[in-house]
Amino acid sequence: MKCSQCRDYGASFTSLASSLNKGVFLILILQALCKPGEALDNGLGVSPPRGWRSWDAFLSSSSQAKQQAAVDALIDKSRKVDGVPTSLYELGYNRIGLDDGWQDCGKGVNGTFHTADGRPLVKNTTFPSLSQLNSYAKNKGVGSGWYLNTCDCCERGLLKPDWPPQMHGDVNAVVSLGFDGLKLDSCGPSQDLAEWAMLLNKTGKPVLLENCFDNASYPYTKSGFDDGVEAVEDDACPMNMFRSGGDMRADWPLMLRRLQTIVPWLRLSRPGCWAYLDMLEVGNPPGGTGEQPSFENIHSWRAHFGAWAITSSPLILSFDLTNKTKLDKVWDFITNREALAVNHAWAGEAGRLINTTYDRTGPTPVFARPCSTTVDTQKFQFLKDGKIQSFSISETNDNVTRCLSVPGCSSTNSDYHPTEGSLQLAVCENNKRSQQWNFTDNALTNIQSLADGGCMEIDGCSGSTVDTDYGCKPLPTGPLPCTGCCNMAWTFTSDGRIRSGMSGRNCLQVDEHDETTVIVGPCTGSQREYWKRNGLSIESALWKACIDNNVTSPLHPQYGPLELSPCGTSKCDGDDKKWIWNSTTGQLVSAVKGAMGESICAEVQQYFNHYSPLLSVSCADIENIPKSQKFNMDATKDRFSVDVRFNATQQRSPGMQLCIDIDYSALPSSDTQPGSRLISQVFSKKISPNGTTAILFINADTNINQQLSVNLTSILPQHVEDVNIRNVWEKLDLPKYSLQKHHGIYTTSPIPPQDSAFLIFRT
Repeated sequence: MKCSQCRDYGASFTSLASSLNKGVFLILILQALCKPGEALDNGLGVSPPRGWRSWDAFLSSSSQAKQQAAVDALIDKSRKVDGVPTSLYELGYNRIGLDDGWQDCGKGVNGTFHTADGRPLVKNTTFPSLSQLNSYAKNKGVGSGWYLNTCDCCERGLLKPDWPPQMHGDVNAVVSLGFDGLKLDSCGPSQDLAEWAMLLNKTGKPVLLENCFDNASYPYTKSGFDDGVEAVEDDACPMNMFRSGGDMRADWPLMLRRLQTIVPWLRLSRPGCWAYLDMLEVGNPPGGTGEQPSFENIHSWRAHFGAWAITSSPLILSFDLTNKTKLDKVWDFITNREALAVNHAWAGEAGRLINTTYDRTGPTPVFARPCSTTVDTQKFQFLKDGKIQSFSISETNDNVTRCLSVPGCSSTNSDYHPTEGSLQLAVCENNKRSQQWNFTDNALTNIQSLADGGCMEIDGCSGSTVDTDYGCKPLPTGPLPCTGCCNMAWTFTSDGRIRSGMSGRNCLQVDEHDETTVIVGPCTGSQREYWKRNGLSIESALWKACIDNNVTSPLHPQYGPLELSPCGTSKCDGDDKKWIWNSTTGQLVSAVKGAMGESICAEVQQYFNHYSPLLSVSCADIENIPKSQKFNMDATKDRFSVDVRFNATQQRSPGMQLCIDIDYSALPSSDTQPGSRLISQVFSKKISPNGTTAILFINADTNINQQLSVNLTSILPQHVEDVNIRNVWEKLDLPKYSLQKHHGIYTTSPIPPQDSAFLIFRT
């Protein structure tokens, strides 16, 4: 960060002036930013950016007129904040962003939107002049961002990876057209963010750079990978903001799940390099598959906004700002000066998760997730009797300890058979049989696995599950859609989708809830529905990952995902919870044996995203142990980690070490088995050097009011005896609170379902 370019924060902190020492605060900011090489060297992103992007408002149908209307909406002062006419621009929403829909698809080389010399082609019918659009924004003081590596008109596979003419042509266009921001998605061929950053810096024009989730060059550490402890190395973040998870939708459970993705990154999020949770869905009604109508209410939107604010995520609106009805609904909280000040405050941390409560009435799935010392759900203890016990007792609603267990085990070990045929995404591997498929280019085809001979089918001829468990059956001969159960019939469409022959309206797609499972659902045009055939493999156009039917070989079968279940219960005479850690090989070996007497080990499913299911599999031979079966216990013996680094061109985060963790599924109880439903969470953020701290209490339950508690002695400075409390949402002061009188425990008033309490504790 160039010290000469460090920016002041303006009026964002006015409402907290009584509790924040602005002079000291600015010094902390400057110290954080002006260390050489700390982040992308462009002087931007000093605080989490705010603004608006077109995607959720208009998808691919934005236009120059709509973008200019958004500029006018940002600077409009017809509404009031705290009784004073105020614009969104004056509150820091000072940028617009153009997402998909600007390209002249198919008019370039190889059917792309780039010419042979690398120039991007613009759809002039809807965008007559991007340079005039940017001049319009600039003249009103509003920044304007672009979108490249686009997912409409996906060019991956059509242009060479990191093709210099395309990268240089795009960078030249960014500058010549007058953009000062750039969002890079992962559907294009050029995904090395460090190279993009270098080319942009060479132009001499500061450009706010966003890494949209699946590109290389994420924050890394001196040793080459992040173990959750080591400090980041200088020059380790060639971007101003980076997506921590998949796309956000107007859906309460999905919002909670996306929120979990930022937790391991909060340690690395800092001025000039912010972890970003995706565009805000406030103001947007549900519209996608499985989305909840109940999300369209002020309480849910406000809790969503507060969660983004307290984790220092950029706050990017994405509804139609010209829709006065929508703007009226969200105005009070998106303009809340105190919430905005918390978002921009920097006192050495971006926020942290301090408490989580789950419904643990049934088995809870476990994942491998990026290691972090601040995540209590990654702490496990290896007991003398061979059990691996979770430390997260306080995070259950029944105070029952839980232990790592193999699944599906009955009273006899001989009943523990491998599972087969479930479809998922996995890192593409050459010659891996479970990723190889036979199909034809005919109008209708079976898609047959070379691993087990089964054909892709819609399980039971209904629902969303797709597997290969029941062999193959002939294709229908009559007209489509078929009248019977032609659940193994598929059509590869010219635009890259795979439609079911059952109705013609359902497409094969990646499940948006876990970004891993391959399902069938209504064809909506989502990026998750597009595929690319590479020889015998079928690759997702959204992820660099291939459809895998989960059958590796008869010598290395999979027995299903591991889980946490009450330590006092048992199956298989108690062997389901007994483990041996081989310190030489690193394998975690279960006391349970497979049907053929084979040993069963824990293994991390091949990692291509933020989290990976933890499976029980047949133990590999000692000469051929994959790194996904090699676990380490750290010095304090409270974490199990595995280094599953892959090739940087295949992974969004090749340097991230993973730890065994509890699955943050955050699904409503009606959609999932007991044991994985998020009930509540509490986040905190230190916002001043003297220890003043903001705390957000989220009632994640969809049915009941909750009073949530937190131990303030573990959050506030030790010398503090009394605190003044400010209610951010209600904009009022609460009575002074004595920590000594209440033994350090603060309990909220009842919080309605899908709502939050946002409080500032002033020391």
